[in-house]
Amino acid sequence: MERAEQLAFCKICKKRKFDRQKGIVCNLTDEKANFIGACENYEEDTYQTSKYGKSISKIDSIDSKAVSSGTRFANYIIDRIVIFGLSVGLGIIIAMYNPNFILNMGKVEEYIITALLFAFYYIIMESTTQSSLGKLITGTKVVNMEGKKPDFGQIIGRSFARLIPFEAFSFLGSNAIGW
Repeated sequence: MERAEQLAFCKICKKRKFDRQKGIVCNLTDEKANFIGACENYEEDTYQTSKYGKSISKIDSIDSKAVSSGTRFANYIIDRIVIFGLSVGLGIIIAMYNPNFILNMGKVEEYIITALLFAFYYIIMESTTQSSLGKLITGTKVVNMEGKKPDFGQIIGRSFARLIPFEAFSFLGSNAIGW
């Protein structure tokens, strides 16, 4: 039985959990599914069944969707350059209307404006295109744990999680998928 077929059971089982390194695993063993045919510990989660349905024929696993660390790094650098450009553009616009604001701006205001710009960039890009500019250039896209388009709440969570110091380091290492 292939991983996608096992995930059809695991996704709607009460005894599942998500491991950042492995994807969906059994809460009892902390391992990926290894059953053939049916799992003896399977217990249906009715909420997940109503969400995904019982007749799921193939589910893409997050393992097959993960991109390399090099691609993630390229996305990161491209997006940082875009955000820097947006920051400079916003600074010029603000300076044209209120030069004293820019001159008297403290570190707190600077951080808040940068954080909001950063979050809005990702929220707008990922909710409309399922990609940021970096991801569009490298041909990757944002997916949720099931390999599908994330909902708006997940995109907001992802966008604000990027503001956590050292969050980028959660993508380092083999098979890392980040926070």
